[in-house]
Amino acid sequence: MQAFGASDQGRVRRQNQDRFLVKEFPDGSMLLAVADGLGGQAGGDVAAQAVVDALARLEPDGGSSECLLALAVETAEHVIREKTLIDPRLEGMGSTATVAWVQDGFAVYAHLGDSRLYLWRKDILSQITTDHTFLQDFLDDGSITPEQAKTHPFRNILEKCVGCAGSEPDTGSIVLHEGDTLILCTDGLFKELQEADIATVMASNGTTQQMATTLLNQALAAGGRDNTTVIVMQSTPTSSNS
Repeated sequence: MQAFGASDQGRVRRQNQDRFLVKEFPDGSMLLAVADGLGGQAGGDVAAQAVVDALARLEPDGGSSECLLALAVETAEHVIREKTLIDPRLEGMGSTATVAWVQDGFAVYAHLGDSRLYLWRKDILSQITTDHTFLQDFLDDGSITPEQAKTHPFRNILEKCVGCAGSEPDTGSIVLHEGDTLILCTDGLFKELQEADIATVMASNGTTQQMATTLLNQALAAGGRDNTTVIVMQSTPTSSNS
């Protein structure tokens, strides 16, 4: 497996409140995560870092990977609440969390918020996670279109996040096939690029570093109005990858 992550604060924001993790274990498994601190909230960077720190402490133990990921997210939730109690200025902080643990031909994932996990397989890009946003139900039933959602006044309201009361992560798993590629990203990527744009980059068959860097640069060129983070991982890289 090969993976590469990149992040940028963008052309508008003064601070990068995104965080990411790419960790390879001795057994050959790999842990990938992106976290996006709630924009405009005090301590968004603190919350995103709490998510990544909790995940970075995970170690394979032979148990359920889904349970381990959910436990790590819960731990980050407790850390965020404790920091808020200590420093009232951090009240309201939170973070998204999209995580994938890749091992033994499977990608086990956990997800909260509106960062995303995509699967690129045989020239088809599929969104694996569902955004936990106020507008998602309206998108699902066709009340609004994706284009309308981009400018809707409630487009940035999350229904779930790490730090939002009562939030539990979605979990699941994907059987990986030869040549599959995973993309984890924060909303700064897909709010600037159409899925067709992402698919075009993935079809280039570049290295994970080339594809992640190209996606990030294209999001910046399209406006870069938000922090942007992307991880690209190939389950069975070709000989051209480094």
